[in-house]
Amino acid sequence: MPHLLHHLLNNCAQRLSLQTKQSCAKRCKVPDLVLHRALNRVSELRICHLTLDWLSFYAVSEVSEPITYYPLVEKALSTLMENPAFILNDSDVLHGYLGYQANDPAIGIGAFKTAHHARLTLNPPANGGLGVATNEHVVMKRPYYNKGRSKDDQPLQHRIARYSVTDELTKVLVEANILMWASCLMSVTYGFIDRFLEKSSQPPPFFIPRLRFVQAGIAVAQQAINRRSTAHAGYLLEEYIDPSVQGPFIKYIHNTDAVLLSDENEEGYNIALFLCFAQHVQYTKTGCATYVSDFQGMLQAIMLHV
Repeated sequence: MPHLLHHLLNNCAQRLSLQTKQSCAKRCKVPDLVLHRALNRVSELRICHLTLDWLSFYAVSEVSEPITYYPLVEKALSTLMENPAFILNDSDVLHGYLGYQANDPAIGIGAFKTAHHARLTLNPPANGGLGVATNEHVVMKRPYYNKGRSKDDQPLQHRIARYSVTDELTKVLVEANILMWASCLMSVTYGFIDRFLEKSSQPPPFFIPRLRFVQAGIAVAQQAINRRSTAHAGYLLEEYIDPSVQGPFIKYIHNTDAVLLSDENEEGYNIALFLCFAQHVQYTKTGCATYVSDFQGMLQAIMLHV
């Protein structure tokens, strides 16, 4: 960004008045020290109106927010039965920064959430899960509601509205709670399989896939107001899966029934069949109370979303 700003400013052909300079600083909201220095360096240049708009757009698009991060830690079923809700526990909290492009379009828009590319840095780094590496590529998910169709029939991305921070965190906590339970129920499934294999004298005549859900956690973005840090947004952060490396996205089982979506001759059929089996185990082991639905993920990465 600094090189780009200097290149733009140093190549302007006309003179810049003090009034124009102040106007530029105001429109860019002056979020970056680089912008100050670049404007001061070329105070005798004039920037055309089009370049000002371009500069304002990119000057405010790079966001780096201080966050408190609460990792999603897998728990045993017996523990969840006693404390079934995901809680923002201060003993687990980590601190760091979340960076993203404010003006970049969402990489996905679901019925309730938008998904965006982001970069996570924790200090100190996490011991496991997300945030082990500096500037880690993650997916930032955020709940939204539809403002309703406008008169000119705008596309959905222009009708997205955000909740208040209290409502947003409530909804993000629900999402984290679902993912925590889903991870637990998958462990229940493998616990059942492993106990059976230990008693068996021969290995099974078929392959048993080893699947897991994506690493995840909740990030609470902080904002300084009257010298005090205040929460202003809540995000669900998930491990990024690169489809170019880890295979195509596949929806294995729909959330309205327990029937696999793949045909026997299609790629991913055996995984879908295994996930149907997993649902049966989960439903039985929880006393016919619950099972995971809407299995979807990558073929090679064997990571699942819920």
